[in-house]
Amino acid sequence: MQRTPPQKIKCMSSPDLHSEIDSTNNFVTCRKRKEMDDVSEHSTIFSKNILNEKYIEKLVTNSLRSVLSTELTKITDALTNIQLAVAGLISDNTALKNSLLEVNNKLMDIDK
Repeated sequence: MQRTPPQKIKCMSSPDLHSEIDSTNNFVTCRKRKEMDDVSEHSTIFSKNILNEKYIEKLVTNSLRSVLSTELTKITDALTNIQLAVAGLISDNTALKNSLLEVNNKLMDIDK
């Protein structure tokens, strides 16, 4: 759009001047609307990206929790098995100790 020099505007008739002003105002208004629409669109895209990132983060967190939970269950089961094995060894050791004490007592009885 070509700008009109100030001298020409002064010479314009009132309807022409109003028309020129209206046209300029419409252009400015349209431009502002477009800029606002652009900002709104960028805000929407940004918001969607943040939501997508949060959704992905939530998915990853849930997947990680699931994997960690499974691994912790395996570790807990393994520790329980070790605990049972140790308890079995202690029991066997106690039985062996008691047997040795009996043998020792019998040997002492024989010596008398």
